[in-house]
Amino acid sequence: MIVPNANFRRFMPAWGFSLVEVALAVAVIGFSLLAVVGLLPPLLDTERDNTFRSMIPKIRAQALAELRAKPYPTALPHTESMLFTDGAELTTDPNKAIYKCEATLTVPIASVAGTDGGVPDLKTDFCLVKLSCSVLSRPKDTPVQFHESLAKER
Repeated sequence: MIVPNANFRRFMPAWGFSLVEVALAVAVIGFSLLAVVGLLPPLLDTERDNTFRSMIPKIRAQALAELRAKPYPTALPHTESMLFTDGAELTTDPNKAIYKCEATLTVPIASVAGTDGGVPDLKTDFCLVKLSCSVLSRPKDTPVQFHESLAKER
């Protein structure tokens, strides 16, 4: 029978890390992960803003095409609301809508006087359009606004 030597472990070198070294490594890794996770919300907000900004030209074109396709409003000012999906496609379903575009049609300011002092009759129905586009999930953000003119032949 072999009797273990009590002094055997005293002469063997200790392989591995001490508890203090492991605790420091875990603390450094935890702090690094906390910094990375802390950056995620601002990065996601930036990505969402960039996506919205890239959709604006398509939303604007679709909204103006929709306004041109409809009959000219009989009374001005007139406000119309349009909803768009994440692909900037027009929708009537509020559950699929990501973006909202408010179109306000107003009477143009008489900058050129006609024969009777008013706006000259150009044989068109003419109005100014203000488009206010926003993201539905972010109502506190300032909407992006465009000013356009809309004219239709009678």
